[in-house]
Amino acid sequence: MKTRILFNIASVLAGVIVGYLVYLFSGEHDFTIGLLSIVTGILTIIMMEVLFQPYTERKEFNELVNRINFLTEKISDRLVTASELSDILKYGHVQITSGRVTEVWLDRIWQTHHRYWGVLYTDPKEVTNTSVFQLGLSVMAAKVRVEQVDVKRIFLLETEEELKDSKEAMRICSQHNIQIRSLFRKQMESHPLLKQRVSHLPTLDFTIYDSNIIWLLALDKGRHIQHGELFFDEKMNEQYAEIFRLMWEAATPYQE
Repeated sequence: MKTRILFNIASVLAGVIVGYLVYLFSGEHDFTIGLLSIVTGILTIIMMEVLFQPYTERKEFNELVNRINFLTEKISDRLVTASELSDILKYGHVQITSGRVTEVWLDRIWQTHHRYWGVLYTDPKEVTNTSVFQLGLSVMAAKVRVEQVDVKRIFLLETEEELKDSKEAMRICSQHNIQIRSLFRKQMESHPLLKQRVSHLPTLDFTIYDSNIIWLLALDKGRHIQHGELFFDEKMNEQYAEIFRLMWEAATPYQE
């Protein structure tokens, strides 16, 4: 909807500018020239609609298709409530309760076919030693081996002790051919561009699925999971992908 509004505004502005230029450079200022300028401006607006409207409609259609595909999967698995269906169709995202976070996270891994880029900022003790984490790694490993999915994970840490506690999880990830790096919060503070980009994020624990889905985990002050959110938005996906690339470049590759 926002894209359509901006496009319409741009079309009108372009028409006004073209019409004014015709009037300005004609060298005449009578009624006929003024009318010709208006007609030229209107024709410009119509041409922009004809040339670019299919693109905007196609983009909106693709986003709707992605949502419908997800809904079809969830309905068949009975993982989404009626209120969640409404949220996805109306807003393009859905909030997941803390009790269902791991269930949805695993399901999205199964449905991933091209890219899984994740930043793990949740308290390591809450995640890395769980059976769900091990199961997730097994699914990722299968995706890498069978479908050549690009799987990257960044362990975002606060202290050296957390790094030590996460070493075993990193080792297992590496054994599963998952690309792993570690990054300390203080490293981001010394990276001006990265610091500026992450300052606007609602959470530092996020995952990028393919090219159209973003998974966010809302954490409390102790970095325990409060709830999750799924967003179906290609533009948002690419914005997070750019931030992930900056974090990946600043992070330290895993070494045994």
